[in-house]
Amino acid sequence: MAEVETESGIPAIEAELMLLNWSVTANGGAKLIFAISEEDLEPFRSLTRKDGKHPGQRLQAVFVVLNADETPAPRRVVGPRCLLAGRWCREETFQEFLSATWPTLWTDAINTLDGGEYIRKDEAAAMVLRRVCEVNTRYELDEKPEAGRLFDLYIRGPYSEIRP
Repeated sequence: MAEVETESGIPAIEAELMLLNWSVTANGGAKLIFAISEEDLEPFRSLTRKDGKHPGQRLQAVFVVLNADETPAPRRVVGPRCLLAGRWCREETFQEFLSATWPTLWTDAINTLDGGEYIRKDEAAAMVLRRVCEVNTRYELDEKPEAGRLFDLYIRGPYSEIRP
């Protein structure tokens, strides 16, 4: 942690964070939840927190994703399969297609708990899609040729035939 100044003399806080979760809700908006060390938390203690209708302190942030070896990770490119999969996972018709095509995977996914609550249907759809295409993230649909082949064969082709 360090309180530093930018090259233009603007006071800044430098800290290392670990992303724990993110969420988007109709009532609460978008939220990021981070873990931070006690030492790195210190400069934030004097800042205003949100309290009822009183807004919290506004901050501007720049994040650098780190690899396990502490080196900056290259930014991933969102390819066409990843974009398509992301859009389809939010469609009710696609969710029904996955449920009908892979009922066991769908049941396992939809019954997954996250923080004591069941995950949303779009999250369950993404989970099933990742299992069928044997990937950890939808980015890999464009990064790994075999994943792209599985997506085209088992997801894109059949769903395109029935998609409204």
